[in-house]
Amino acid sequence: MIYLQKLASNDKIFLKKIKKIYENAFPFNERRNFKDVIALIADQRFHLSAITFENEVVGMLSIWDFDSFVYIEHFAIDEVFRGNGLGSHVLQMIIREEIRQIVLEVELPEDEISLKRIKFYEGFGFNICHELYIQPPYDKDKEAVTMFIMSRQAIASLSDFQLIRKTLHQEVYGYYE
Repeated sequence: MIYLQKLASNDKIFLKKIKKIYENAFPFNERRNFKDVIALIADQRFHLSAITFENEVVGMLSIWDFDSFVYIEHFAIDEVFRGNGLGSHVLQMIIREEIRQIVLEVELPEDEISLKRIKFYEGFGFNICHELYIQPPYDKDKEAVTMFIMSRQAIASLSDFQLIRKTLHQEVYGYYE
């Protein structure tokens, strides 16, 4: 059985495993310093979970909880366990339990990996919003990244997109335009 185990900042064993998965799965510019991830656990809108299967940590998930939508900031299955349907199962769990809009960022479709990732999310009913979206840098040592926003229900209007972008920029990245 697959479980999402919400973590606290003192869950050292889980956090050590999550850190390895996180740093292996996401490029330098697309992730926080892990100590900053741990610090975010104190924010009630932020949830960091270990994905476990048969009592083993097989992945990680970080989600932000906002009034009108949830934002999947990072979602990864350890490369050793990929291809076994675990990620699909977790995403189905999230979709079943969440009635609000689900939003995430994806890299531009410039290589086989990014194309595969986009197709994965499209298979679960996510849509690409083709409005220009720049992921602000996580800190002064990192660069901004041009990405797409994907959402479970299509983003209905430019003003809806702008609200999502503004919320992510301010609340997730601390970036004020």
